[in-house]
Amino acid sequence: MKRLVIMKADRSGSTWFTRLLVHAAPHHAWITEEALSGPAAAAQPVEAKLQHLSSCLARPTQRLQQLLDRPRQANCSAGAGPASCPWPRAILGFSVDPTHHRPALPYDKVLRAWPDTLVVALLRSNLVKWAVSVLHGSALRRAGCGWNANAACAARAPLSALRLSASRVLRQVYKRAQVTQQVLSAATGASGSVHVLLYEHLQADAGAALAALHRALGLLPPPPAQAAGAPRPGHELAAARLTKVTADNLTFALEPRSYNELDTALSSRPCLRAMLNAPAATAFPLLQCSVGGEAAHGRPSFIGTADLRPI
Repeated sequence: MKRLVIMKADRSGSTWFTRLLVHAAPHHAWITEEALSGPAAAAQPVEAKLQHLSSCLARPTQRLQQLLDRPRQANCSAGAGPASCPWPRAILGFSVDPTHHRPALPYDKVLRAWPDTLVVALLRSNLVKWAVSVLHGSALRRAGCGWNANAACAARAPLSALRLSASRVLRQVYKRAQVTQQVLSAATGASGSVHVLLYEHLQADAGAALAALHRALGLLPPPPAQAAGAPRPGHELAAARLTKVTADNLTFALEPRSYNELDTALSSRPCLRAMLNAPAATAFPLLQCSVGGEAAHGRPSFIGTADLRPI
């Protein structure tokens, strides 16, 4: 059994990544996505949250919120779980957004019992596209689509004509840099060695990214077709139900006046301007451009405190 903890943030592509991982053959993975999300879960004491995260590394289980709502239905146990979560599993773990918890949870307490757990920080290096995606996500929620819209609902939200002021986007860009810092700080606080997976690398070659992750876990990589997202026989590809609502080319995602205003505002910030004008999925230097460069507010606290390894 290999154990995996995914530290992520909102609109980071974690739902897509988790579904690709779960559906990659020949290994069976169970990832409790957003393990601590939900109002009832958030109201639980710290020890209850830590106990639940530890349970997610011990057996297939559901979100804490679901366990609180349906304690008789939501949990799986070895050898006696419902058909929806059969054993054995080659990969077991959870994803969590550490920015939702203040004060920060002591994730290292959970991993003391599972010292071989791989900690992955899933991040977006293009802060400008990430900022626009977050603002698009807010528009989708107002339209009743939820965070991960299907194609029909996304089509009803006029995102292609969305007008965003440069100041509003820039505020969100700086917030994304702070979120990146918080995710990396939580990940390095949980483990001395953190593997960084960039959303842009996943976009460029999902198969290669998943193969690298499997190697980091000490598993043989899945066959290329499965690693790239092809479903196992008899399984629906759940990832196909997700719709990417923010185009990689932001000229198609922003109203022209908004795009031009933002381009002008970033004229003195070459790294951020390159993020705006990147026509396709492009990875940018995380420390130089994001949390240690033009969007930074102070020196990142995790630098020099842990080993960051790219996937």
